[in-house]
Amino acid sequence: MLGMTGSLDGPYYIALQAHAQRYLGRGYACVSPVGDDSFSVGLHRDERAGLVSALTLGVPFQPGVMEPVEFACTLQASQEREAHHLARVAARWFIASGATAAFGEWIQSNRPMLPDTGIHGLLFDTDPMVGEAFSVFDGGVRPGGPVGSGTAHGALRVVVLIPLTAAEIGVLESPGQGRKTLWERWRADGTRLWDVGRDERPGTGATAG
Repeated sequence: MLGMTGSLDGPYYIALQAHAQRYLGRGYACVSPVGDDSFSVGLHRDERAGLVSALTLGVPFQPGVMEPVEFACTLQASQEREAHHLARVAARWFIASGATAAFGEWIQSNRPMLPDTGIHGLLFDTDPMVGEAFSVFDGGVRPGGPVGSGTAHGALRVVVLIPLTAAEIGVLESPGQGRKTLWERWRADGTRLWDVGRDERPGTGATAG
C-alpha cells in the first residue's frame, strides 16, 4: 500500500515551503501526485535570476524510506516541465531502490532522461550558490519527530539535482577525476548548469541547437 503525502497544511510542509522560498523564490503552484506517486511537487520561481525550481513534498513519508530527504531541481524559467520531471525521476528512484542519496552520488540512464536532450544523469549535491544553508534544514518537522537534533538522521536533507550529460558522467567515473574535477571544469567554463539543452561536452557553457 502506498503512503499518503498528508495535508500540505501540516507543520512539515509549512516549514519546508517557508525554507524553500528563502532560496528558490516565490512558491506559485503545487502539482499533486502523478500515477503511482504519493508525493507532491511544489514549484518556485526566482524572477530576478530567471529560474524555476521543482521541490518534492512528502518523500520521507513513503514506505521503506529510512531518512528524511526531499529533492529539488532548478532550471531556467522556460524549463518548468523538465525540472518537475527530473525531481520526480530522482524521488521515484530513491523510494523504489531503498538506497541513500548522499551528496556527491549520482544516478544515470542509458537513454536521455529528457527527450531531445543529452541529459543522462543527475548529480546529488548541495546548492551551488549557498551550499548546506539550503540543503541541510534543521528547522522543520519531519515524519517521526522534530528536525533539529543535530544528528545526520535528524536534519532534513534537500538534495539538489544537477543534470548531467553522458560526457560529464564520464568525468565522474574516471579514476583521478570525479566530482571535484567536474565542478572545477564547470566553474572555469561558466557552464550553464540550469539549462538541460546545453552541449554534451564536459565543462562547456554552450547550448545545443
